[in-house]
Amino acid sequence: MWRLIGFTDILIVILLLLIGALLMHWQNMKSAEAIATLVGALLGGAALLLGNWINRWNERRKTCKDLEERVSKLKAMIAAELVNVACGLIDAKEMMDAAVRTVKAGGGLPNNADLTLYAPRLMPFTDNLGSELLILEQRGIDVLATLRSNLATTRISIDKARRSFGLLKARQLGNVIRQDMKILSEAFEHFAPERKFALEEKNPEFATAILRRLSQPAVDS
Repeated sequence: MWRLIGFTDILIVILLLLIGALLMHWQNMKSAEAIATLVGALLGGAALLLGNWINRWNERRKTCKDLEERVSKLKAMIAAELVNVACGLIDAKEMMDAAVRTVKAGGGLPNNADLTLYAPRLMPFTDNLGSELLILEQRGIDVLATLRSNLATTRISIDKARRSFGLLKARQLGNVIRQDMKILSEAFEHFAPERKFALEEKNPEFATAILRRLSQPAVDS
């Protein structure tokens, strides 16, 4: 529902029309011509103000519609990157869980593990938005900022862990990734609450539901 624009103009239009109506009601034969001229001027002024109000209302409506379309397209692009990030975090979590199971089963882990593939995936489109992000709602800006900060920290942690990877590091990184998933689920809730995807051969689920489930603490932590 569009907000009333130029409410003062509408009040003036109504006032001019009322004055014109009163003048027409009070006129007499002697003053009929003068009053008719005055009423004509009042009606002309009212029509001009009304026309200006309509033009401004149409311009504001178009501006709001254009902004809504920009926000909608922006959210769609961000949501696509969120799906990519989610797939990467799920793979990373599975790898860390597998590493923990391996050690618990009596196996060993390489000290210098190549964890590059399990670092959180980048969001190049979102990262390059700059001030364009300001057209989003405050909640969306906050969630994105928190998510990007956490993912950057996780990348650093994974890079450091590859030089001394073991059970403790696997558990620590698993917990960090689960926290990222929790924040990512909040991002999906804001930008794409209806987005679904499937894990392996399972039926598609809401991304928020999948991430919240996978973000739960590990049983052995």
